[in-house]
Amino acid sequence: MSALENNHWQIVPATKIYEIFHKVVKLPEFEVVGRNLLAKQVSTDLVHLVNLAAYKGALYGLRWGVSLSYVPHRWEKELRWHRSLKSARLDLFDEPMDLPPTLNLAKQPLDQFAPCALHGPEAFERDLTREWQILHNTITSWFERVADLHGILAMSEEQMERSWTGPHHWPPPSLIHSFTLARMGNLERATKELQNITDTGVHETKFPPPEGSGEGVILICRLERPMVSLHRAA
Repeated sequence: MSALENNHWQIVPATKIYEIFHKVVKLPEFEVVGRNLLAKQVSTDLVHLVNLAAYKGALYGLRWGVSLSYVPHRWEKELRWHRSLKSARLDLFDEPMDLPPTLNLAKQPLDQFAPCALHGPEAFERDLTREWQILHNTITSWFERVADLHGILAMSEEQMERSWTGPHHWPPPSLIHSFTLARMGNLERATKELQNITDTGVHETKFPPPEGSGEGVILICRLERPMVSLHRAA
């Protein structure tokens, strides 16, 4: 019987939820860097991450992805970066609802991927263990594909071609793609892609199309400066 079908009600404290997460999800060389985040430093450019995400209705689920030192996470007034293991955050990532239908994971019942924190710690651990068992091979294979910048570029291209079933990711894979090109030394193409993003916008409220040419120019200038520095360092 799944947690969602269980009539037993017992709220699991947040401290217990993350204790269970640390107990259940184990990967070689990953360390705890936050209560809901496990990380592995792969290179100066990228960190592999597994995240326990909180959803509505006291549901939780796994996300996995990479944190990229060369992609800023703020630029409205100043550029801000996340370049240490402790500050790592999901830049390019996946979760069960976003995976291609060929994996047949989308056909699994919702509660297979969404442990509920309303039915006691034993039920939560059982359901998170089941989710981890289902996703383990998918997650480890995903990490094998994104072990370097070429893999990041390929994965961002794959996500750019998807028909998304869930909310669009932030940052959008198109932005990851352009900054990865810059990091690899292809500044001309990277700048063109960035210009296209600011001209057309993406389907994400945090990155709206600029309201006027002045705003577009300012945004391009702010983001092109780190691109130039990345190009020089590549």
